[in-house]
Amino acid sequence: MFEELDNEYALEGEGEYLAQAAGHASPERRLAVLSEVLKALETDGETGIASRIRIERITQTQFLGSPAADRANQLVHLDGEHTYAAVKEALDHLPRLLLPGGWLVMDDFSNPGFPEISEAIHRHIHFRDELLPVVYGFNKGVFLWRATATHLSDVLENMDGAWRTTNYLVRRMTDGSMVIDRKTPAPATETRRTLRQRVARKLRRLAGIVES
Repeated sequence: MFEELDNEYALEGEGEYLAQAAGHASPERRLAVLSEVLKALETDGETGIASRIRIERITQTQFLGSPAADRANQLVHLDGEHTYAAVKEALDHLPRLLLPGGWLVMDDFSNPGFPEISEAIHRHIHFRDELLPVVYGFNKGVFLWRATATHLSDVLENMDGAWRTTNYLVRRMTDGSMVIDRKTPAPATETRRTLRQRVARKLRRLAGIVES
């Protein structure tokens, strides 16, 4: 829930943008909409999808303390409270949450508005030996959990080949991970702004709270 985004790490205007994008709907209404979407998908032919998805409003701490956290998954996407403590708490439970060779996708990994996310991962005891970096991006950091060296190598080679056919620049790092950037440089007027300033300006513009 984005109602608590007024903190020192939130991008300027982000809370206003998300509230407007959600039509200023309450948390309860947003959860109800998710249920309506599942029903619509069922009607559209996605039979059984509603029975495979459970929508809950629960805190991360409550979830990690429940038996549900013991069901290891092939993929976990973390997009919760963007603080060091919250990310570390989730990483502490990775042995329960992920199967060997499973994927962790971390939201806003390289977002300068939330520096504690990448710091918590890079400082964690699981990092590098068990949580292997695959791709670092602005919006997502992708990691493999307890993967074999062969599995990690195969994943990187397949991704490398796919990305090189697109308009992106792929850089292989010394640890084997990749960084992917657009080949097309940013306009000259934008290079004078920091990344955080550009993103914040875009969010404010989308929210209609600044001039064009």
